[in-house]
Amino acid sequence: MTAGAIPVHGTIEPAPVTRSDEPGPVAWQALPPATLRAWQVDNLIGLLVAAAVLGVLVVVGRPLVLQPWLPPLAGLAAVAAVVEGALVLPRRHRNYRYRASIEAVVVESGAVVLHQLVVPLHQVIYVETRQGPVLRAYGLTHVRLGTIADPKSVGPLSTEAAAVLRRAVEASRRPSEREDPR
Repeated sequence: MTAGAIPVHGTIEPAPVTRSDEPGPVAWQALPPATLRAWQVDNLIGLLVAAAVLGVLVVVGRPLVLQPWLPPLAGLAAVAAVVEGALVLPRRHRNYRYRASIEAVVVESGAVVLHQLVVPLHQVIYVETRQGPVLRAYGLTHVRLGTIADPKSVGPLSTEAAAVLRRAVEASRRPSEREDPR
């Protein structure tokens, strides 16, 4: 595999955090395959909630259900959810990558509109990790880097990669041995 290439299938080990004065570039990391499955489960849950709400409307609000616009709208919402789960989410997963160095975390995403986020670690005030029930079931953790302006999100990453990223940010907050303590 060439440098900077993102593996699409298989497990991805967390990249070691390196200093910029070390030889070689910091490796790009792709999201783990479980991220795609977790996104698809979230999408399915949203579709099921919408179907349940529609079911309640059918039972409770009989006159509303008879509106001619409601069935086509419900069908369109279902088709949109299926298209998102089958086409949009895999593309989003394939086009998301990140890397962490001792100076910054860089996130790149997008296929049509390319987006690059650079978060200098000296501007990070806090690191928040979150795991909802779906992410926990897939062994994933969502990382938010709090800056003075607003939090920046990375992931969801594997729990191990999130821990590596958290340690990298925490290490950047400590004074290094090279700095003069005065």
